[in-house]
Amino acid sequence: MTSYSEHQKVLALALATVFVGSGRDTQHGNVLVTDKCPFNKAFMLYANALQDPNASPLDIVEQAKITFLHGKKKFGRAHRHSFMLENNLAHAYLQSGDFRAASAHYLSVLSYHEEVMGDESQDYFFTLLDIIHLIKAFKLNANKQNSNTPPVFSSLPSLLNKLLSVTDALVISTPESALLYREQALKAAHSHPGLMPLTRIRDLALDYARDTIRTYGKLSEAAIEARFFLGKIYFDMKAIRKALIEFVAVLDALDEILAFSHPYALASHARLVSLYERQGKSNLATRHCQAVGKLRVWDNSTNQQALHANLPNYAKVLGGTYNKSSTCDGLICLSFDISSLGYTENISVISSTKPALNELVINAFSTWRFAPKYENGAPVVARQQQIQINIPN
Repeated sequence: MTSYSEHQKVLALALATVFVGSGRDTQHGNVLVTDKCPFNKAFMLYANALQDPNASPLDIVEQAKITFLHGKKKFGRAHRHSFMLENNLAHAYLQSGDFRAASAHYLSVLSYHEEVMGDESQDYFFTLLDIIHLIKAFKLNANKQNSNTPPVFSSLPSLLNKLLSVTDALVISTPESALLYREQALKAAHSHPGLMPLTRIRDLALDYARDTIRTYGKLSEAAIEARFFLGKIYFDMKAIRKALIEFVAVLDALDEILAFSHPYALASHARLVSLYERQGKSNLATRHCQAVGKLRVWDNSTNQQALHANLPNYAKVLGGTYNKSSTCDGLICLSFDISSLGYTENISVISSTKPALNELVINAFSTWRFAPKYENGAPVVARQQQIQINIPN
């Protein structure tokens, strides 16, 4: 949520020049609290709180709330400025973790934008983004709180659909900002997998990649990121050949600008392992297994993450239809070595609650690929690794 916190600060300080002037304490960089108008004073205290590293999220919420109340009295409840202040309050609630209050205020702002400026305005677009990011933040913190899910969260699919529709409209009406709209919409849609047709997200990603390459060049950070996102979408669609093209292009561009350790390099190598294995090209997958091993620091204290995992068909043994549910009906714990090429070797069962599945699981696990361990710049065998295989219901 850091970017949204910074966005909130920038917006508040920009509004300060509109509402109360641009006076500043040049020594400390804070807005001067000199105006006797209750709203002006409240807003300047709010802006100062945003810049104060010692101010807690609840402190900022309280100051944003006071500013909003004084703003309504000064401008009127239906005034644009009042909704700008309410948007600030929603941001503050989001940062404090009060997702229900943030949701209520964002929806109020969204309704205003829809009624006054239409549902294809920039303000409507960015408020939709705020609500979608709010839902993501709630999901990430759901296990840390006991509050009920705000009602708006059940409408996430319709919100995402609306966001993409507004994006299409804004690209036509303000083409000079097309890259911004497409980038934000793409990241929002991709951050909530399974809720939007992948073909629609793919089309958006294709437009974004085409525009970034044309505008900034294929070696730009924006173009590399765009092609990486497009590769991820093709990967999710199981469009192997097209995903390969995008991830290889990402690696070629990063090699050309000497950004070998870029996070997108690691992620592209990892996905190429799985893509080449799906094509039966294990020798090409090995190259990328070793590339990940070079880039990733080996940690003996944690279990290694598979780069390619082939799940067995339990129904062949258990009978009936295999349902890939999230609940677990059994556990099989394996011991194994990771070879210098990233293959699994010397696999054995440590414990099992489903002995009938042991052979099936071992056979499947023998096709898994991992990043090898590196010592003194060379890949070595990593012995006595362990993994727990969950057997779904």
